[in-house]
Amino acid sequence: MSTRNKINSFLSENKFLDKKILLAVSGGKDSTCLAYIFSKLNVDFSIAHCNYKLRGNESDGDEIFVEELAKKLGVTFHIKSFETEKISKEKNIGIQELARDLRYKWFDDLIKENNYTVIATAHHAQDNIETILFNLTRGTGITGVIGIPEINGNIIRPMLSVTQEEIKQFLSENKISYRQDSSNESDKYSRNKIRHKVIPVLKEINPNIEETFTRQSNYFKDIKSIYQTSLSILKNEITSLENNYLKIDLKKLNTLSEKKTILFEWLRDLGFNASQIDDIFDHKHQPGKQFFASKFVLTLDRDFLILSIAESKNIKLSVALSELPLTIDEFNLTFEKVEKKAVEFEHENIAYINLDKLDKELNLRNWQEGDKFIPLGMEHFKKLSDFFIDNKISMPEKEKILVLTNKDDIVWVIGQRIDNRYKITENTTNILKITYF
Repeated sequence: MSTRNKINSFLSENKFLDKKILLAVSGGKDSTCLAYIFSKLNVDFSIAHCNYKLRGNESDGDEIFVEELAKKLGVTFHIKSFETEKISKEKNIGIQELARDLRYKWFDDLIKENNYTVIATAHHAQDNIETILFNLTRGTGITGVIGIPEINGNIIRPMLSVTQEEIKQFLSENKISYRQDSSNESDKYSRNKIRHKVIPVLKEINPNIEETFTRQSNYFKDIKSIYQTSLSILKNEITSLENNYLKIDLKKLNTLSEKKTILFEWLRDLGFNASQIDDIFDHKHQPGKQFFASKFVLTLDRDFLILSIAESKNIKLSVALSELPLTIDEFNLTFEKVEKKAVEFEHENIAYINLDKLDKELNLRNWQEGDKFIPLGMEHFKKLSDFFIDNKISMPEKEKILVLTNKDDIVWVIGQRIDNRYKITENTTNILKITYF
């Protein structure tokens, strides 16, 4: 099937052919290819381009190219520039994470203002391979090996079944020019290492690896569906609900060779982690042993595991910084001192704090009405209650959020945002890394 037909098939099967689509175009070969195919298919689309100002004249050249492309195709275009590097330094956020946040916030605004149905991106089969390999390297469940979803909320990816070779062939046959992004040649980023060093080796083993991974990705989607159905059937056979307690029959569970995986799949969305599941099956434990998640308690009884809702408790705990490194298992927190070269702003569950600004101890507690802090990147105080509303944090999520304080100052709203006063800067020498796992 040709590249055009693959994309047409995706749009047709998912009823997007008659929708109003916002297409993200960088100017590179992938998004340029998709723009031309959309045009040939008479799709009602507009183009959106972000200029992150990271590559000087090259970035500006991309912007000019995309504007000319939109005019050539006769479609509406939206272009926005961001002072990405400056914002990254001010907010202490990694460039890639920040760029993603900036573009999707802007895309959401464009959708609301112009009544677009969906955003289309030009991710293709090799992007999917990179994602799957990256997920496997970090450690993943079955969802990770499925890779990039073709449809995720209001984001669609019509080219996931299209290979790099097919994209190049389409551009060559139609004599279409595009922009080269020099940053794609660097091995600074993990994905580029996979792209340049791992995938070429895999292609030597299997020249059709993109098609193979596409088939396997679809295969694992079906497996996930079967897997979830089986888990649901097992859950009905092994569990029972009594007086607002969920009871898991240990005798029946222990007959299953996959008992740890099954229990983890049932409990992980409630906040229990893999190490706790391993610990449950440690035969040294006596009946009465309890395992805690944010809102639930799992109690080991003689014949059952009993799941109950945790009683609301007033959490107040001191963390002595003289005892680094340390781990607080009950609240899934680790504290350690790190060097600046080890800092990587990759995850909202990791905070880097200027250790020199801290007292001898931090305090862990529940957030309270009236709490306020200065969110990273801002200059003025904001009430936590307003911060939660602005960041669309649901009531259940809000109820389990804890804060770390330095005397009366909130240092970190755990899993959300640090206080701007405690961020690390170029002059910071002592850094505290806090991980919420």
